[in-house]
Amino acid sequence: MNKLFITLIVAFVCTNASAQKALQATKNLFGGFKYELLVGYNTTNATEPFDEAKVGTINLGATARKDITTFKDDKIAINGIVGITYTRRGGKTDNDFMTLLDDTKNWMFSALSVPIHIGSEYRFKKFSIFADLGPNLLFNLGGDEIENLSNKGFGVGGGFNLGVRFKKFALSFGFDTDLTTMGTFTPDSDQKGTFNLEKDKYNLKTGEFHFYLRWTL
Repeated sequence: MNKLFITLIVAFVCTNASAQKALQATKNLFGGFKYELLVGYNTTNATEPFDEAKVGTINLGATARKDITTFKDDKIAINGIVGITYTRRGGKTDNDFMTLLDDTKNWMFSALSVPIHIGSEYRFKKFSIFADLGPNLLFNLGGDEIENLSNKGFGVGGGFNLGVRFKKFALSFGFDTDLTTMGTFTPDSDQKGTFNLEKDKYNLKTGEFHFYLRWTL
C-alpha cells in the first residue's frame, strides 16, 4: 500500500513538472508578440493583357510581430512577422474611363495574403524605422468572371515593407508580387479582336504597391 502511495506521489510530481514545462514552453512560443492592425490601399496590376493599373483598392489586415534577437541595448531588433490581409488584385486592359465600367475588360479578385516575413527595426527615442521582407501565401477568394479565364485558388509570392513607427502608430509602404500563376486566359477570336491580342494563352500574375496605417494593440 505504501509503495502504491509513493508511486502515485512520484507520478503526480513528474506529471505536474512536465505540465509546467509544457506551459512554459507554450508561453515562450506565443508570448512576447506585438499585434498590429492595418488599413490602407493599393495600386494593383497584372501581366498582359490586364497590365494597366487599378488604383485605390482597400486593404485590411493584422500582423503578429516578435523579436527574435536584439543588439545594442535593444536599439536594433531582428523580428519574425506573420499576418493576414484582405486585398484586391488584378488589372485592366487599358486606361479608357469606360473600361472601369466594363467587367469583361477588368480582371479583379479578392484574396487573403499571408506574409511570413523576417524584419529589422532600429529604435530611436521617440520613433523607430523598420523593414521586413519574405514570402507571401495568396488565397484567391473569387472575383470577376471573364469568359475563358480560369482563376487559381492558391499562389505563392514575395514582398517587402518599409516604414516608421511612433509607439502605437506607424506608417509603411511596400510591394508584393506573385511568383506563381494566379490565372490562365485563353482568349477566343472575338476576345483577341477586342483586346488586340496575338497569343492563344496568357498565364496571369499580379502585383501591388500598398500604403498602410498601422496601430499596435
